[in-house]
Amino acid sequence: MAQDVMIDIETWGRQPNGLVVSIGAAFFDLKHQGIDLSFQTNIDPVDAQKVGMYIDAATIDWWFEQDAGALSAFRADRGTMRSAFLALAAFIPGDAQVWARGPGFDLNILRAGFQLLDIECPWKFWNERCHRTFLEDMYRLGVNTDKVDGGLTAHAALDDCIIQVRTMQAAWRNLREKMRCSASV
Repeated sequence: MAQDVMIDIETWGRQPNGLVVSIGAAFFDLKHQGIDLSFQTNIDPVDAQKVGMYIDAATIDWWFEQDAGALSAFRADRGTMRSAFLALAAFIPGDAQVWARGPGFDLNILRAGFQLLDIECPWKFWNERCHRTFLEDMYRLGVNTDKVDGGLTAHAALDDCIIQVRTMQAAWRNLREKMRCSASV
């Protein structure tokens, strides 16, 4: 059976080879509350540049406008890009359904990083899922899709994963409740 995993990255670039400074991932079950298992790693930006990732000045400017908590989240315990990507590849099983809040951003940049490092991407492209599309579909069904942040730090990779999972799980519960109410009418 496929497993669901949410991925979020923080970068210093927006292009497909944008420099990744932090990766967060969390296994979850849409039908149940909570996170099953999580992953967090930070990457030394100097090492990532040496590998071939690029910095975008506009993205750096954007980071200067963010909360100090988000900035400090990726400054601790930085490792090499290779060690981070190997750890992520080991964390995600090949049959996982991989979710991101824009797979066209997060997953494309990660895929480019795997390619630069000559490491096989652990998920299949046909198992990529979009958090935004899920919530948009729920919204169109009249389901409450309000963000559930629970005091976590926005733009900290693992916290963003948890926020995205909690929001999806809440929307799923709201859909189930809406269906129960409709069935009883």
